[in-house]
Amino acid sequence: MTVASIRAGNLIRSWMEDAGLTTWTDCMGNVHGRVEGSNTSAEALLIGSHMDTVVDAGIFDGSLGIISALSALKVLKNNGMLRKLKRPIEVIAFSDEEGVRFQSTFLGSSAVAGILPVSAIKISDKRFHC
Repeated sequence: MTVASIRAGNLIRSWMEDAGLTTWTDCMGNVHGRVEGSNTSAEALLIGSHMDTVVDAGIFDGSLGIISALSALKVLKNNGMLRKLKRPIEVIAFSDEEGVRFQSTFLGSSAVAGILPVSAIKISDKRFHC
């Protein structure tokens, strides 16, 4: 991971924590924030978007999905509703969705979905190894 991606992930984690979520970063650099629901057997609702962008992308490319999800959960927190949810909610800020760095799209979300090809583990660029 680059210094810039680490800084972005840390900033997003701070926003998640401010919204009342438990946070972690997985091995692919995806940033997760989760709030548990009262039904411990319920599957989590996953929401979010990607952190990376492309040249000439729209001003809200990727970030709007993350910010919208966190804003909604922060409203629930401020109204005392966040801890009353029945199912868990997890906000994910995905890494390397656009494929700019490694020319292979959806690396972050493929890892979360469990469909990341084994060949993707060996992807590298001129500066760093994944």
